[in-house]
Amino acid sequence: MTENNIILIHGGAYPLVKKALQNWLKLYAENLQSDFSFKLFKNGRGKHIIKTDARLDNENFNYLVNYLHYPEGVEYQAKIHGLTTAQDTTVFPKELIGKSILVTVPENDNDYDCVYVVTQDNQPMKIDFGGKVEKLSLQQQFYEPEIDFAKLEKPEVLKPAKTAFLKATQNTTIQKVDRPFWRGYIYFALWLIGFTALHKVDLKFAGIFIGWGFSNFLLYCRKSPWSTDVYRWVVTISFFIPGIIGLFYSDSYDLLFFCWALTIPFFHNIFDRLFKNLSIKYHGRDFYLYMNGSQEINTGFGAKNPHVRTTDILFSIALFIITSLLLMFPVFFKFF
Repeated sequence: MTENNIILIHGGAYPLVKKALQNWLKLYAENLQSDFSFKLFKNGRGKHIIKTDARLDNENFNYLVNYLHYPEGVEYQAKIHGLTTAQDTTVFPKELIGKSILVTVPENDNDYDCVYVVTQDNQPMKIDFGGKVEKLSLQQQFYEPEIDFAKLEKPEVLKPAKTAFLKATQNTTIQKVDRPFWRGYIYFALWLIGFTALHKVDLKFAGIFIGWGFSNFLLYCRKSPWSTDVYRWVVTISFFIPGIIGLFYSDSYDLLFFCWALTIPFFHNIFDRLFKNLSIKYHGRDFYLYMNGSQEINTGFGAKNPHVRTTDILFSIALFIITSLLLMFPVFFKFF
């Protein structure tokens, strides 16, 4: 029986393949419906099959094939081949619509954010996640595997991490582990605001601590489980509102600097979400934080990061520079 919307994985231990799929479902949860299901089958030693939800669109199918070839935080050597039907004209050329296609990433790929496609009539091309289509010479023959799923072991069914995360946030264990650190920083910052208002504390130091320090805290923790859009907006707005109000009633330069610094995390978050959405649009993923101390890159002498693109570096450095420049605005206006 010929199947559609399947991904064949040759190589890699089952737990590692499962981990990679779980990571992708978590990373792309916002793009998927909560009732999507992905079935992971064992097909013999070192062979696995993923049967994706039939409603998965072409764009996210391509992202999944690419991610399984370049998994984050998981190391395995495997060949990935996906079989689906071209349906979306924003992803594939019009002449491919309705045709069965084989989607893969070859071992000699150096572009990373793309997939290679072979049509049922053996037309090869490269699909860049930025929308560029390039025709190639034939390197991979199209084939449709005959799979009898009835003869395979019962699969594990995995779902997008969105619902799992919502349940986890209600779990007391998660609250005890993740939230105190987050809340502790907020409580200390709020305490510092109150202490500053009642005592003669260096307002510029307090402003730097909250404005620049907290923004960089958000930068390095941007992919932590608790760092959701809701939390980020609620917290940054809670600093932004008193900061804006304070700007209108500041009677000294130090107080003006402090109030302006309270608004910086909010502006930082605007640019962070902007860069995130741009990266997802053009590369199908959030950008990697390319900064010293980041856990998303390899550091050290001679370390290589083939998964990092130029945009990852630009977005990371831009966020750091923008935050630093915003902190200097009051200084600029003082002298000019």
